[in-house]
Amino acid sequence: MTLSTENMIGAIQSITVNDGVNPRDSILVAGGGAAGLNILPIAQTLGCDRVLLPRTAGALSACGAQLSDIVVEFPGSCFLSTADFDMDKANALLSSLQAQLEDFRERLAARGIQRFHRSFFVEARYSGQQFEIEVPVPVERFETDANIEALVVAFNDIHERLYGVRDVHSAVECVNWKARLRAELTKPPLASATAEAARSTPAPAKHRACYFTETGMTRVPVYYGNQLTPGDHIDGPAIIEEATTTIVVYPKTSARVTLRDNYILTPVSGLRGLDNGDC
Repeated sequence: MTLSTENMIGAIQSITVNDGVNPRDSILVAGGGAAGLNILPIAQTLGCDRVLLPRTAGALSACGAQLSDIVVEFPGSCFLSTADFDMDKANALLSSLQAQLEDFRERLAARGIQRFHRSFFVEARYSGQQFEIEVPVPVERFETDANIEALVVAFNDIHERLYGVRDVHSAVECVNWKARLRAELTKPPLASATAEAARSTPAPAKHRACYFTETGMTRVPVYYGNQLTPGDHIDGPAIIEEATTTIVVYPKTSARVTLRDNYILTPVSGLRGLDNGDC
């Protein structure tokens, strides 16, 4: 379990810290049937003081597959340097990508989808670099030098955010381009939040012996999730058994059922009143 947790922490850091995102500023959302087993140690190591664990965490990926927007990308290759930028060549490629997006959009529109969003990106680098970073293209057609400068500024900003430096004197090399279309699907309405619930401490269904590094072998209360209601608050160590997952509430952490009947997990000392209708 410890090795698995460390691997998960490393994976999260690779897409947050390594990309200039501080996980301490984020709410960690837990998904998957096993998420409740080690999500709190993961959050504590990352410095996140809030974890949102849905009642349906075990089916979160399936829900996402059914409800997420449809996204398609069309790539194109065209090497251009901002030192001698060929706007006609760039515009020809962008026009070709736009035509592919429009063809796909028409097919989706025929199925009743009405809301679409398109955007363009380029994988770019400083002259001499061996890797590229993805940068939003600020225009759909290059008309003036100001359009090129806007692309350079966007690249410099992202490069500085990721790596802490920007080279305003270097040309930017654009290598691979892509067009992205997002078809916005109609989302089901959120379940209505219940009336504000007072904090309460439920009675456990049973007790079980569990081992924690902090406490050793300990007799802990076990709660059945289907018996918990909004406002219920549980201090660790404890176990919550749901139909599709088991939640381990570690020592010095707590769980609270939100107004929308999900769980907020957090260190006891860091509880910040998250039992609101947004969760």
